Amino acid sequence: MAEHIITGIDVGTYHVKVAIARLPKNGGERAIPEIIGTGFAESRGLIDRTKKGFGVPIGTWLRGPLKVWGEELLSEENIKASGIFTPEYIRELWTEHQSGKRDHRKRLWNILVFLEWKKRFL
Repeated sequence: MAEHIITGIDVGTYHVKVAIARLPKNGGERAIPEIIGTGFAESRGLIDRTKKGFGVPIGTWLRGPLKVWGEELLSEENIKASGIFTPEYIRELWTEHQSGKRDHRKRLWNILVFLEWKKRFL
């Protein structure tokens, strides 16, 4: 799956498997959470919570390394050529986002990705 980041390192897996196999059973489940959480009350939240992703700093990137790319795609010429967006409104979103006055990262990202797709494939 190309969209996933693989961070696993296959070091000492044999020893890990042996250690896990030796753990006591707890109602048919391995007792890893109980062992990890023993004596660490604040760790229980990490162990018991549901799976969560992490945010990508698009807003910061649009003010930094992606700023030039965004400026080019959001030029008045490109916006008018799309026939969908109002150049004045898009310019206002971009200016407010760049100044830090408002956070328009989600709207801007969707617009930028659409314009990039249009440029490449249409």
